[in-house]
Amino acid sequence: MRTPRYTTDHRVGSFGQTPPVLGGLNVSEAVGEKVIGELKAMGDKVTTSARGPGYDRVVIEIDAATGEMRAAGDPGSGRHAAAD
Repeated sequence: MRTPRYTTDHRVGSFGQTPPVLGGLNVSEAVGEKVIGELKAMGDKVTTSARGPGYDRVVIEIDAATGEMRAAGDPGSGRHAAAD
């Protein structure tokens, strides 16, 4: 079972993404109607999806001090990572 996920739309970055939406949340429907309703009642602009956001991530880290590489992918989305 996947853990329900969420992301925010009010981040600011340097990669040309869409403009921030203050209070914007993307959540998995798996968090449940009660939680989604509570978020909306607090003023959050909630967008839901069955799968949820962020399941396509892969991360590779290189430790600058040792040169050691570590990698991780989300197996729930069929994503895997490796470093050589």
